[in-house]
Amino acid sequence: MVNLLDQQPLVIDGGMATELSKQGIDTTSPLWSAMAAAKFPNAVQGVHRQYFEAGASVATTDSFVASIPTLVNAGMSLTGARHLVRATVKLAKRARDAYRADSGSERPLLIAGGVGPYAEYSDDPSKSVGNYALTIPEYQRFHRERMQLLAAAGVDLFAFETQPNFTETQALTELLECEFPDKTAWLSFSVDDQGNLWDGTPLWEAVSYFEPHPQIEAIGVNCLAPDDILDMVATIKQVTTKPIIVYPNNGAVFDAETQTWSVDDQTPTLASLAPQWLAAGVSIIGGCCGTTPDDIHSLARVVNKTSVK
Repeated sequence: MVNLLDQQPLVIDGGMATELSKQGIDTTSPLWSAMAAAKFPNAVQGVHRQYFEAGASVATTDSFVASIPTLVNAGMSLTGARHLVRATVKLAKRARDAYRADSGSERPLLIAGGVGPYAEYSDDPSKSVGNYALTIPEYQRFHRERMQLLAAAGVDLFAFETQPNFTETQALTELLECEFPDKTAWLSFSVDDQGNLWDGTPLWEAVSYFEPHPQIEAIGVNCLAPDDILDMVATIKQVTTKPIIVYPNNGAVFDAETQTWSVDDQTPTLASLAPQWLAAGVSIIGGCCGTTPDDIHSLARVVNKTSVK
């Protein structure tokens, strides 16, 4: 069983779709970057390799959207969907093996199986922010086969990430404990600017619920603006002794008129804010949407100079 406690402070990777887009690969479909694992496997493997070279010790598989129901709903065959999920692990592992062989690096390098929320299954905007209510068995049926495939393909742990719905995280954790006793996970919530999950559950309440669950090794938030991290960490630290994980986006703001994202010149970088986060109790840091290997490289230089007691 992987133990993140043995590797702190720890740098994880950053965004996948941003780097693929730079190569001309379309990531604007509902499946985001997931289809690239089937159509452009060398590109996906290359991005994983870039993050290892930048100093990340964890690669998250390109499976955030790739639940089996989502892939089949998008028109893939069941066989093709299963193959794609397995491929996301193989590509990350190949990148790790190639990096180790070429660099001689001896630092532990982990593969985290990305598990995004049910929200990614629906085109309904209300559901994208956690406004949905399935039963725990229904959530588990939705997530089970992806987790089975990721585990069988050899992930070291799961990444339950960008989770907006408290009941769904309960279902994922129960599934983890009942059917994957040799695996652990980090759990990262998606929150609004009031510090609530998008289904209305206060962040402190959600975090405290998972404190007695040992297979949830780390807990935190992701895909929010870098400026918002510190307040969320203060809330999390009050109710957990687990390692705290944060991986914000790049702080981009959406312009509804031009339908484009832009980053203000005054938006602080991950590296500039990392010392504050570490001092506040964060021990695992990376990047989400819009972040790049350059961001992770700068972040790693800061984190690796800082020890967490």
